[in-house]
Amino acid sequence: MLLYYLAAIFKGLHPRVDDDFVDKLNYHYTSAIIFAFAIIVSAKQYVGYPIQCWVPAQFTDAWEQYTENYCWVENTYYLPLTSAFPLEYGDRRARQISYYQWVPFVLALEALCFYIPCIMWRGLLHWHSGINVQSLTQMACDARMMDADARAATVQTIAGHMEDALEIQREVRVLGNVHHHTVQCVLMINMFNEKIFLFLWSVQLFFEQLFSFWLG
Repeated sequence: MLLYYLAAIFKGLHPRVDDDFVDKLNYHYTSAIIFAFAIIVSAKQYVGYPIQCWVPAQFTDAWEQYTENYCWVENTYYLPLTSAFPLEYGDRRARQISYYQWVPFVLALEALCFYIPCIMWRGLLHWHSGINVQSLTQMACDARMMDADARAATVQTIAGHMEDALEIQREVRVLGNVHHHTVQCVLMINMFNEKIFLFLWSVQLFFEQLFSFWLG
């Protein structure tokens, strides 16, 4: 039953014939790639080990696991190897890094933003005009396989709907004492984040250059 619903969801996300390659590149392929990145990062965060800490030798396995979970939830702070260790806790809090927990949600939001225009076009605009553009374009594609008389009748029907559509267009987000321990941790999840955002930045730079060339 679950596979049936998943198949129905992916069937609804499949590209249709009421758009061109640029539209599919924007709402289908780009959103699918970014959503796949969000799944990969989420799997690393919530299934794997997103952070690994170098703890004191007296720590047991349970203490090490607790330390890593605590550092992941309460954030870490970056300290270069050449910098002096900050003694004041206020200085440490000022250097905290807290963005990495939100990376999967940011990626999912980006994927949704790429798909929202398609949802608005297929849902709101179709409903507002009263015409299903998907059905009209599918009829136009099927007309190529018909004989001359049937093709002419189909084209005439489609043209009538398009005329109505044009008329409508004109009108109308330690128990007890307190012991302070400082451990060195490695955010393994950041290796994924770095490569993902480097890829997205490269794609953005490529299209910016392509757009500038097209304008020139």
